[in-house]
Amino acid sequence: MRDLSDTDSRSGSGRGLGPKNTVVSVIVCTRDRAHLLERLLASLLTLAREDNSALEVVLVDNGSTDDTAGVIAQFKARAPFVVKSLHEPRRGWAFGENAGVRAAAGDLLVFTDDDCVVSSDWIDRFRDLLGACDEAHVIGGRVKLYDIAHSRITIKEKEVREELRSHDELFGFVHGCNLGVTRKTFETIGLFDARFGPGAPMRSGSDVDFLYRAAKAGVPVLYDPSPVVFHNHGRVGESAVRALLNRYATGKGALAMKYLLRRDLTIGKLVYWQIRGHLRDCIRGRMRWRPFFADLANLMKGGVLYLTMGLGRPTT
Repeated sequence: MRDLSDTDSRSGSGRGLGPKNTVVSVIVCTRDRAHLLERLLASLLTLAREDNSALEVVLVDNGSTDDTAGVIAQFKARAPFVVKSLHEPRRGWAFGENAGVRAAAGDLLVFTDDDCVVSSDWIDRFRDLLGACDEAHVIGGRVKLYDIAHSRITIKEKEVREELRSHDELFGFVHGCNLGVTRKTFETIGLFDARFGPGAPMRSGSDVDFLYRAAKAGVPVLYDPSPVVFHNHGRVGESAVRALLNRYATGKGALAMKYLLRRDLTIGKLVYWQIRGHLRDCIRGRMRWRPFFADLANLMKGGVLYLTMGLGRPTT
């Protein structure tokens, strides 16, 4: 297994680059966001190199009713690398990503979202980090704001490399919109749990669940700032941010219930300590009570949702 500490994240480039013929599969799940998808696909065209045989893009239409099919067709006609287009009718980000993983030919699978724009060296940086690694590894990259007018949420702009060493750091350690995973990782821990994530009953948490399962299995989980995407999430103002936080809290509650039923208290303890910390902040006047009660209600809602809608549902 390659020692990933050989990568110099301060310079944004690797010492001892991975082989350039390592096949990288870019996987994107999309639904009814043709206007945003078009911008992402334009940025993917900047990944083209003289030899494009080691790159493919896998686009999964998760039941769109807008012009997504037309945008994908135009991209396929223009792209100098292999483009695979799939249709996954079962609604949910994780169903779409799992379909993409099954169809992908790459040994290194890289994920981004349809509301992102990637940097022109994005794949090069992931290949530098993981291209020579045939073991299970997960690396998340830097996520910056696409538009400075958007609220500063769902981003991670740290410029230092980190390794997930404690479950306390699990939430927000890396983001699913900028994620590199070796195929061996999926062979080791399985696919994304499709009960979680955008479009699924649990609404969020599919990436956190995946990271937790990886960490439990001893798979290294790292953050490296060199692969960069820009998140065009479009959320502006307190109400938009609160709606997203409500969704996140629902996913956390569902995750806690999933593992509590397996006699694994780790996620439940994390949620407990977060709530306890927020309660202390409310008492000391550093946090308003209304968001605290909203988080608490959505955590409970997530637990109930898992019991009523999660048990017995397909996971992949």
